[in-house]
Amino acid sequence: MLDRCVDVAIAVLLLTFFLPLLAWYAILARVESRRSCSNRTNPFNSDLFSRQISGEFSFERAIEAYEELIDSTCAEGRQ
Repeated sequence: MLDRCVDVAIAVLLLTFFLPLLAWYAILARVESRRSCSNRTNPFNSDLFSRQISGEFSFERAIEAYEELIDSTCAEGRQ
């Protein structure tokens, strides 16, 4: 019986001290999530814009390299 009372007392203490802390961290995580979401949807965010442009530039370079490879392969086949 004493073990059960000690277990309940420890559980109540843990809930009393850590539940508000967990709630606080949940609130902070929610705020950070909304903040990062708003940064992603902001079209004028320079970091997002620069990453998008660099990605498109890389894609264009890959296409050009692939076209050059096709052209060189076709040119070798004709000779």
